[in-house]
Amino acid sequence: MTPEDDAPPAYSRYPDQDPSAAAVPDGRPPIPPSPAPALPPRSQPTSPQTSFPAPSTPQKFPVSWTLYRAPGSGAFLLKADSSNGASPPLFAVSQTPNPSAGQPNLTLHEGPSTDTPALATGERHKTFTGGIHSVISLPGSGSGISPEEPLRTLVSWPHISYAFDIDVGTADPSGRNLGRLRRETFEWRHSAGSAIAWLGAATTGWKLLRLSADPPPGLKAEEWSFSGGGEFSSDGKEIVAVWADARRSQGPDGCMKFKFLGTGASGVLGERWTIMAIMSALRMWQQGEIARR
Repeated sequence: MTPEDDAPPAYSRYPDQDPSAAAVPDGRPPIPPSPAPALPPRSQPTSPQTSFPAPSTPQKFPVSWTLYRAPGSGAFLLKADSSNGASPPLFAVSQTPNPSAGQPNLTLHEGPSTDTPALATGERHKTFTGGIHSVISLPGSGSGISPEEPLRTLVSWPHISYAFDIDVGTADPSGRNLGRLRRETFEWRHSAGSAIAWLGAATTGWKLLRLSADPPPGLKAEEWSFSGGGEFSSDGKEIVAVWADARRSQGPDGCMKFKFLGTGASGVLGERWTIMAIMSALRMWQQGEIARR
């Protein structure tokens, strides 16, 4: 065997071509072209932060839930929505449509029985002064914040909406971190939009708007992105919760279906806000039921 027999095949820019056809006349392999200069590494675009920081305490309520009538009683049960079938009740709701003095119209209980202590209550304002629809009594925080928050009726004929002010944030309940609380306004508006359609209940319902566009307390503006649940009102306000009647979609025992969205589902607005959002929706639903009778 000669050294030529052991030599590598001639270079060809076309791999399927006969190597001998790529050689120059004197039999020497051609000089391969100079490689192209290496391109600098492509920088990866930084995506905006669309996730929310975890709340400092576990969230008490599910993101999506349905209120059902408890069979054989006048009470109601709040159950988390689940794709795996029926879920056990988490909270009980009792009502006194015509309460005597000192009794609330509506009570949200700490557990799945009306024998458990009251977590929050709602009652009709005695004089309706200033358009107040209801007075919601929330758990005391030990920080000097008033336990009562009014739910106001706003009339702009022919439209009616409901609004409330609430301290938002995840402050230390002991009161040592009150700098992370801020008063904000929220408004329930009637809607037939896509956010209501997601519920799979009635085609019309109510959406809760966060009127502030600022980051919640404790979050920096450069770290915040209002991607949320992807739903905004026509005037650019973020939708943080929705509810609708569930009598047809959930059977005869179904009452109402509720879901937190975006910032409302994140937990960064605090548990006090969460309970106020739920209680205001429950009082609106209760008043609607009374009006139907």
